[in-house]
Amino acid sequence: MDTPETSIWAAIPVKPFDVGKSRLGLVGDARTLTNRAFLDHVLGVAGAVLPTDHIVIVSHDEAALAVAHSAGAHGLREPEGGGLNEALTAAAAFAAGHGATAVLSLFADLPELAPEDLRAMIAAFAGDNLVIAPDDKDSGSNALLMRPNALPYRHGPDSLSRHLDAARMAHVAVSVIRRPGLMRDVDTPAQYSAVASGSRPDCPS
Repeated sequence: MDTPETSIWAAIPVKPFDVGKSRLGLVGDARTLTNRAFLDHVLGVAGAVLPTDHIVIVSHDEAALAVAHSAGAHGLREPEGGGLNEALTAAAAFAAGHGATAVLSLFADLPELAPEDLRAMIAAFAGDNLVIAPDDKDSGSNALLMRPNALPYRHGPDSLSRHLDAARMAHVAVSVIRRPGLMRDVDTPAQYSAVASGSRPDCPS
């Protein structure tokens, strides 16, 4: 999806497979395998849209970094003492250092993500705007596309409004993309059960 003017990279932050998604109630191998399956899916979708060597997985987890290397992506060790926003800042800086002019950050817990979802975000990118994909509550931010670190990452409670505020303060135009594959993350046992059973209701338009 690159052009002579634009080189888009993807950044995927990943918690350790045996730690992530603690709220789902999964334990032991079930948690590890679920988190690995989530990452495999999102990595595969990103690799269907972007060159694999334009993907960065940022994590403390050796297993997650090994997945990146096995797929031909970059594995970046997460900075010590930081959180999600610091991890994405580091990944964006790494991508920029390797020629990226735009970074698409997305979470690994998007089991319904499809290549068309990422292509829709890329199609909405004009080179200097923020493209943002909210969750299905219009509260969180499941994916962002912008120039490397053009705005601070503000993930956490009410991150959608926090990112929109940052864009407004910086006079950066915003495009909001609402697609089921981008909106349907998995944070609760009910969401996980719905995805596992294929009974998840339609997202609001």
